[in-house]
Amino acid sequence: MISPSRIAIIGCGNLGKRHIESLVKSKNPMDLFIVDNSDIAIDACLKEFKFISNQLVRIIPSDIDNLPNKLNLVIVATTSDARRLVLVDLISKKEMDYLLLEKFLFDEEIQYHEIEKLLSKNSITTWVNEWTSHEKSFIELASLFGDNKNIHMRVSGKNWRLCCNSVHFINFFDFLTNGGSLNLVSSSYDSSLYETKRKGFLELSGVIEISNSHGDMLSLESFAPEDSETTHPIYIDIKSDTGEAKCIYQADSLKIQFNNDQNSFFKELKVEYQSAMTL
Repeated sequence: MISPSRIAIIGCGNLGKRHIESLVKSKNPMDLFIVDNSDIAIDACLKEFKFISNQLVRIIPSDIDNLPNKLNLVIVATTSDARRLVLVDLISKKEMDYLLLEKFLFDEEIQYHEIEKLLSKNSITTWVNEWTSHEKSFIELASLFGDNKNIHMRVSGKNWRLCCNSVHFINFFDFLTNGGSLNLVSSSYDSSLYETKRKGFLELSGVIEISNSHGDMLSLESFAPEDSETTHPIYIDIKSDTGEAKCIYQADSLKIQFNNDQNSFFKELKVEYQSAMTL
């Protein structure tokens, strides 16, 4: 009989629940421990997934102290302001094979160095969840450019959360251009901050320009929202020496208009949610 994997989700907010939603579909035996400092959040998860999980997956409410001493995987889906304390507590008390963290990792630069040393000392293989470089529709978009050189990519729109979400597009740009060291060319920001849906967190609008060592360029432009609660499409334009793509990304859809000297076509691709990608 196969022993069940021991997986812990720490943080049962919206993103934590999407990880759980994916994992409960497993066809392998699994003990899925859910941890949150809110009993209400844990109860909501238990109610939401009670009838979804199959007989191979057990959902077990817990806290860090009562987790098994050895875990196969831990996913930390807390907000950034809590993540450093959670990791210090977790690593001091438990062993784990793998660790998955959500961006942005921490609020202060010194915390990156502290946690990096802690992970290295304890030999914990760790990833940061950056989805654009392994999501099917974005991989297909990148494939249209092959080994094209001289990539210019522009991401623009209203209220797409420049601070929080820029990293996803930087990750895709790095994937699209086959790597190379990144450099901040310039940045300018509007003077006003605006509230986000996540209580206690603020956002800003402005422009960030990035280049890489190959000479490729990325422009990130988020314009001030008229209403911070309204969701707007994100426009992604990519130009190379041999082709151009004009894309509209919104919710679970990526619309692509591609043109070059030999070809011109339109396609709409489904973008997977986190609830389909964790497993």
